[in-house]
Amino acid sequence: MSIKFGARYRCPKCDISFSRVDSLQRHLELIHDAKPIHPKEILILGGGFAGVEVLRRLQDRFQNDVSVNITMVSKDNFLLLTPMLHEVASGMIETRHIVTPIRAFCNRAKFYAAKVKSVDLKNRQVQIESPLSSRSILNANSSNLEGAALPSYQEQEQGSSHLLLSNLGKAQLSNLSYDYLVIALGSETKFFDMADIEKHALTIKSWNDAIVIRNHIIHQLEQAELLLRERPFS
Repeated sequence: MSIKFGARYRCPKCDISFSRVDSLQRHLELIHDAKPIHPKEILILGGGFAGVEVLRRLQDRFQNDVSVNITMVSKDNFLLLTPMLHEVASGMIETRHIVTPIRAFCNRAKFYAAKVKSVDLKNRQVQIESPLSSRSILNANSSNLEGAALPSYQEQEQGSSHLLLSNLGKAQLSNLSYDYLVIALGSETKFFDMADIEKHALTIKSWNDAIVIRNHIIHQLEQAELLLRERPFS
């Protein structure tokens, strides 16, 4: 009954889970015994739609195969439903409605919230930068972000929005080895070498961008209201 309804048996050392208790026992014997085996390492870079779909299929395929380890690396610890970003910008929905924690998908896999610094294809290693040793300071929390008007869009550094990070320590660098590598890091916004567009355009690629657009619109409407009060129509 428990297996039928998807009960999970979690390894206390690896922080991964199996759908069958005998698979967990075999995992403990082969991986954490005195003479452990060396399982095949599958490394997925990127936690977007492509990365999560690959993760889902690999977990289904190797759910009870203890000779395979699956690891995912993503700079964000959430999956963003980008097709609905315009709804956040228009104020129809809130940001929490379009994000899902990546760890909710990682039952059979390990997860690292880190940036990919380099990929060594020859030695089959990926260097990641983890912010665990750095402290982050939020200038404003999400409740203050939504619905608040920006003082001036030009005063903000594009892409940083209200989120200001103050690194009080050196970031931790780690190397991950792999046997099979999946690169699904996504894309960057391209402005086709148009400097003016890159400087002044409002991009909408992240939830931060959507909030910036929303607050920018609110700010412009408030400025228009003030102008109408000072110079009403005759």
